[in-house]
Amino acid sequence: IYRQLTFRDAKDVDLKRENANIDADTAMGTMLKYGSEGSKYFVNNYILPKDIAAAHVGGDIHIHDEDFYMLTETCCQIDLLKLFRGGFCTGHGTLREPQDISSYAALACIAIQANQNEMHGGQSIPNFDYSMAPGVAKTFR
Repeated sequence: IYRQLTFRDAKDVDLKRENANIDADTAMGTMLKYGSEGSKYFVNNYILPKDIAAAHVGGDIHIHDEDFYMLTETCCQIDLLKLFRGGFCTGHGTLREPQDISSYAALACIAIQANQNEMHGGQSIPNFDYSMAPGVAKTFR
């Protein structure tokens, strides 16, 4: 694997093209792939039960984003209504409940950023409009 990552172009190696967000022909893209492949090896050999690892390697099942398996969760939905009620902590400070629409919008951005620092994969806010409604009401009273 590492010889292919190091000495071959992405156009010739599927492994270097498995993630459309990474240009594995660049130095940083190649370093990311080294870490990714090492992580997958570690997960299959030291984290997963042997039967699950064998099923994954054999193609009977697929573990999405296996390289992140031991580190964090993959993808989530952020419940802003819950975060806004009473405020929340980002790990760098505590934010109180917002009092106007500008604060609601800013805290929504902060929640997304804080979440992205703690995990990988997609994020969504399924109740965004409902979450912003109290800010609209507080601002236009």
